[in-house]
Amino acid sequence: MSISNYIDLANEVLLYQRFAKVMTNIKDLDVDHEKGKRSVKSGLKASEGRNILQQFQFGNIPNFNQNTYISLGLWDRSLHLDKKIIADEVAIVSIKIDFENYLTESFEEEIKVRNQTELIFKNHFSEEEDVIHFVAIKKLLKLYKWDLFK
Repeated sequence: MSISNYIDLANEVLLYQRFAKVMTNIKDLDVDHEKGKRSVKSGLKASEGRNILQQFQFGNIPNFNQNTYISLGLWDRSLHLDKKIIADEVAIVSIKIDFENYLTESFEEEIKVRNQTELIFKNHFSEEEDVIHFVAIKKLLKLYKWDLFK
């Protein structure tokens, strides 16, 4: 399932407008450039920018709490799940953003969950700084939670 399928599942008419507003708020956190030349890429370097992105909610499906996070290793990535989450499967969509050309490239990995709190997934891109991860938790083939991580 591509990210557009998850956007469709959110079933929210104003999703794109809300997301554009979030991107503007993140861009405003860029302290490296003067007004008019600020970028989302630079705004995401600030922890507040990453927090704003992670708090964005798709439709009415809840986000994760702070006990669910991604850690970055040299060769792979780990998704650490809150111990309270019960899931059958996790979908991780890694999205590499080319901010200069307004292009994206993505790769989705689905992982079966078997009473695990740490799931290893692959690093599909060489430049991690421009990659965000969209994570969806599935339980009984239904979407349970989802979130964005930087």
